[in-house]
Amino acid sequence: VFAVMMTVVYAFQGCEIMGVAAGETEHPEKSIPRAVRNVVFRVLIFYVLAIAVLSAIVPFEQAGLMESPFVQVFDMVGIPFAADLMNFVILTAILSVGNSGLYASTRILWAMSKSGMAPKSLSPLSKRGVPLRALSITLCFALISLMTSFIAADTLFMVLMAVSGMSGTVTWIVIALAQYRFRKAYLRDGGQLQDLKYRAPLYPLVPLLCITLCSSLFVFLALDETQRPSLYWGFGFIALCYAAYFFVNRRRQGAFEPSAPGV
Repeated sequence: VFAVMMTVVYAFQGCEIMGVAAGETEHPEKSIPRAVRNVVFRVLIFYVLAIAVLSAIVPFEQAGLMESPFVQVFDMVGIPFAADLMNFVILTAILSVGNSGLYASTRILWAMSKSGMAPKSLSPLSKRGVPLRALSITLCFALISLMTSFIAADTLFMVLMAVSGMSGTVTWIVIALAQYRFRKAYLRDGGQLQDLKYRAPLYPLVPLLCITLCSSLFVFLALDETQRPSLYWGFGFIALCYAAYFFVNRRRQGAFEPSAPGV
């Protein structure tokens, strides 16, 4: 169970996109709590409850051997075209994930261009407020990633999943750490808790628990020899990003350093 936790977390990543979307909503104090509740209830209904039903009906020796457990249950109930129905559901889910990932990547790339962490040429918006240049770059990388289905499918896909899974887990840790430090600094500087538009419940237990659980995933990967390469690829990619950030900052600081007298 512990060995496959990174794969499970990878499948659940994307919930943090609501934080990106909060900057474009008219009333985030209403939409964000509603989105958080929807995520919790959908996870409980479509994941936890569904797995509980499957575990109660399908013997574990037969689960996933020849076909999807969902298809097995549909066939047992007598629902026609069960396999086609599941393919439609899966395809719809994939398109939804692709759409949300494209949106988040585009907006983050645009925000990076505005802060100087990406080329300024990616910052212009269309008349409808869409960063088309950032969208085009993101779409190009998305299309290139599809080539992994027939080019080095056994190796390159695993590398991409390791990089995205590790990066997403680190992102969750950073989000929890930022929220934990923000509220402490906010109260220390004289802010009133009731003035916050949205207050995370059970503070500071929730952010600290999130940091602990996400950090434990790296320990599980290190203990599993088959998944240990994910640590190398994931942390290697993160180190490369930090090196690029350090290099860009050094160049930016050098460009603004005052010239010596007489030069």
